[in-house]
Amino acid sequence: MDKKILIVDDSKLARTKVKGILLELGYSEFYEAENGQEAIDMFLEHSPYFMTLDIEMPVLDGIEVVKELVQVSDLLNVIWISSIDNKHRTLLAQKLCHSSIVRKPVNLEKLTNAIKLLNR
Repeated sequence: MDKKILIVDDSKLARTKVKGILLELGYSEFYEAENGQEAIDMFLEHSPYFMTLDIEMPVLDGIEVVKELVQVSDLLNVIWISSIDNKHRTLLAQKLCHSSIVRKPVNLEKLTNAIKLLNR
């Protein structure tokens, strides 16, 4: 698939895992960011079809990233990927934009279902 995907997580291991699964699903164009500010910069530069975004990160967390990006883009599709169990934060995250959520550890089934939800 020729859709650009932005993978955002402060863990290199997590980014590699997500990228591997997306490759299995046929995606081939990726950009990676390890913190919130890099995510904003990459999003503005590359206009990805969707991004996977960790909620808890240094510099700017995922929620702060989306709050900034919704001001400049109405084409924001996010798959939240997080290990946090804070229901308030995950509900807040999902209300900010068109999104779905995947709990770590990420696997093929979880990510496939999240992408299907985005494409509704």
